[in-house]
Amino acid sequence: MKKHSNFVSEPMRNKPVGEVPGIGKTSAGRLDSRGYGESRDVLGKYLAVKGDEQRFRDFVMSNAGANSKSTGDCYKAMKEWTNNFL
Repeated sequence: MKKHSNFVSEPMRNKPVGEVPGIGKTSAGRLDSRGYGESRDVLGKYLAVKGDEQRFRDFVMSNAGANSKSTGDCYKAMKEWTNNFL
């Protein structure tokens, strides 16, 4: 929960993708190798799918190899961050 509360309460800046809730070291490496090395890259995908939960979770699962809980944590973080900052 600390990772989530820190993430959603601060500007994104150039945070590495591993700082996104639900994204661990292995998933971060997979995302980075696919061109999503910073948290703002993942935010861009979230915005591109217009916050559609299933499409975003499918993206995270297929590109990061994340499980259902992790994709849910990532989605919730992006949703809350956009509510706080956009």
